[in-house]
Amino acid sequence: MTTLQRQNNSINKTLSLAAATAAVLVMFSFFGAPFVRVLATTARSAVFWCVGISLVATLFVFNLSIASIYVGAVWMTLGFYSELEKRGTSWKKTGVIALLAGLLFGVVSVYVITNGSIASSELVKTFMDPLQAAMKNIMTEEEFLKLNILQYLPGVFVSILVIALALGFIFESKISKLFQLRREKVPTSIKWIEFRVPDLFIWFSLFGFLFSLVDFGVPHLKVIAANVSIFTFVIFFFQGVSVVEFMTRAYRVGFFTKTAIYLLILGWMGPAMSVVGFLDYWMNFRKSMRKKLKE
Repeated sequence: MTTLQRQNNSINKTLSLAAATAAVLVMFSFFGAPFVRVLATTARSAVFWCVGISLVATLFVFNLSIASIYVGAVWMTLGFYSELEKRGTSWKKTGVIALLAGLLFGVVSVYVITNGSIASSELVKTFMDPLQAAMKNIMTEEEFLKLNILQYLPGVFVSILVIALALGFIFESKISKLFQLRREKVPTSIKWIEFRVPDLFIWFSLFGFLFSLVDFGVPHLKVIAANVSIFTFVIFFFQGVSVVEFMTRAYRVGFFTKTAIYLLILGWMGPAMSVVGFLDYWMNFRKSMRKKLKE
């Protein structure tokens, strides 16, 4: 194959991936994250950011404001992560910066679209009405309004970005194989089955849990702590999932058994996975499994 043919083949793959990324991200939400991740790691930076800007602008022009905010925030998060990863930044710093970039994009976008009147905007009404309708069998309208769910949106939003980032790692290799793409391994990258939060994060989460449960009389402290707890709950969930995935690989669990395990996790055992992830800091389950396998 000549050099020109290789270049044309590479361009065609990139264009196909870019088109698939846009389509899947808009239509299937979280499942588009792995496509974004692969595009960010294999395409040139200029191509990646141009596709993202074009996609967000198109959604905004067609008055799909919530979709444009979501897509833009996910694009920023995964894009920043890949850019910093290529520069050799550790995954711990990269993850924090990437999530902050996505959150900042979301906050600025909401502020601009609503002209600063966030609580009374049509954007918030569009988001809240379906949520209120879905919860009408659980609580009354008065109880829903008293809950003031808007104050917990920062934690929920960052958690959504964490989910997108995690799914990007988990399914990255499968999407790369689908498009027959290869990328250079980065020394600072992390294998998702080895994911384990640093020590500082444990104390961060413990203080979040404490201040969200106990009222110390400090204005807004409980709300901030609740947002932190939502975010840390999701992080621990994925640490728990990484422990389970390590176990299934270590003990060579079959496809059907593995599928059943994950169906249980997604359907019933979500909170349990967060507990597993939290306890993994002290128990270090993967280290114990490695010792048993060597015996």
